[in-house]
Amino acid sequence: MNDSKNFFHMNVKPVKTGNTAERLKYNHRSGKYAKKGDLVAAGAENMPDDMKPKEFFETLDDHERRNGGAVDTKVALPRVLKPEEQAALAKELALMLAGQSPVAWAVHCPKAALEGGDQPHLHALICGRVPDGIDRPVEQIFKRYNPAAPKNGGWRKDSGGPTYRAMTERLKEQRRKASELINDHLRLHGHSQQVDHRSHKDRGDAAIPGKHLGPKRVWSQVQEKEPALVVRYL
Repeated sequence: MNDSKNFFHMNVKPVKTGNTAERLKYNHRSGKYAKKGDLVAAGAENMPDDMKPKEFFETLDDHERRNGGAVDTKVALPRVLKPEEQAALAKELALMLAGQSPVAWAVHCPKAALEGGDQPHLHALICGRVPDGIDRPVEQIFKRYNPAAPKNGGWRKDSGGPTYRAMTERLKEQRRKASELINDHLRLHGHSQQVDHRSHKDRGDAAIPGKHLGPKRVWSQVQEKEPALVVRYL
């Protein structure tokens, strides 16, 4: 098997309060996004009172103050794994990334714009607050946290740390844990390939990191620089 078909990619994007329910629709390929046809699997974990993710994130949009509402974490999954194996890995990754916080996850598998191969990846939509075990109405979860009287306030926001450096270190640790979990699943299913979360610089590799351009930019560059390829990929 070709090792180059497995690579590590992970990014975290904050989702503005008011947009999380729409992001959930996109991730779970519901409503207008159903026509994309690349959904492999989807689920939700740690939902309070067994709420459906749609109801939970709509409540978040209605009652969250601002900032820290949710983050959408995207992680590339190995092509060599079967769809059901990718789904099992994705669920474990989502739980690892979310901790105790509610998370809705999904696996997408679109085709690469140029190469045409599969691009399986996880989307984990994670609530930006941490449960504390106190029974309260769901709407109250998103009120201001009250350290003096926690039952009177909402869940504490998970900011990741008081400083930029602390947040950066946390992200590095999440990347490390994600790569280890991916490698565990590769070994579990008999694959020798491994992914490495470290940068080219940290690995001592002089290669220039690639950039994800997105389908529109890729297509425009193909038409401009390699017109002969246009017919090939139609």
